[in-house]
Amino acid sequence: MTNSDQRKRREDLIADLRKIGTGWTPDTAALAEAPLLDQWSFVVYPGTSDLAMQGVVAGHPRLPDGPVTTSPIMALDLPARWMRTHGRFYRLGRRDIRHECDSADRTA
Repeated sequence: MTNSDQRKRREDLIADLRKIGTGWTPDTAALAEAPLLDQWSFVVYPGTSDLAMQGVVAGHPRLPDGPVTTSPIMALDLPARWMRTHGRFYRLGRRDIRHECDSADRTA
């Protein structure tokens, strides 16, 4: 990813978080372009303590359909079935709790 791509990604994230902060939520049209994450579960993003998701993605603009770990979650609406990560919005399909991380297991 080029510096220009990273800057654009960061600017888009900031703009979306500002809108979400005012109560805005993405509508069906806005989410129509978002990839679908199915069979998802919560995980800790590698090398951080940030929450992310893993699952099976379809329709991602840069990745082939199949298993993924998302970038960290920045906004999440489970009842409306969407999330915003560092990179983009995702539509959420079915949850797979069999692979959920348990923070209690990660603490000493």
